[in-house]
Amino acid sequence: MISPKGATSMCKVQKIIVGSFYSPPGSRKKSVLLDHISEVFHKMSSKYQNPNWIICADSNDLKLDAILALSPGFKQVVTEPTRILSQKVLDPVITDLYSYYQTAKIEDPLESDHDNGSP
Repeated sequence: MISPKGATSMCKVQKIIVGSFYSPPGSRKKSVLLDHISEVFHKMSSKYQNPNWIICADSNDLKLDAILALSPGFKQVVTEPTRILSQKVLDPVITDLYSYYQTAKIEDPLESDHDNGSP
């Protein structure tokens, strides 16, 4: 849970719940993960009045429909493939704050550091 600096009761965005998850490729526990996400969503939504949400993930082959259905305000904002070889969106960002941001832009991967003596 985070709050924007200087947020008051008059601000549209007062509380942001930030979460992330990883779903391994071929996981057999997808329903357990989705149940956990749903449980956390409902628990936090009842604890805090009108929170906003940002949920980021490495979702691999997990279907996101159940997460998107948790709130009518949720939108998956990454629309371009995030993996070049598979041409799939495997790194979604689900939020109800999408109207405050520009469209997500996919960048080329960063080069790894070679500080271990390798070229």
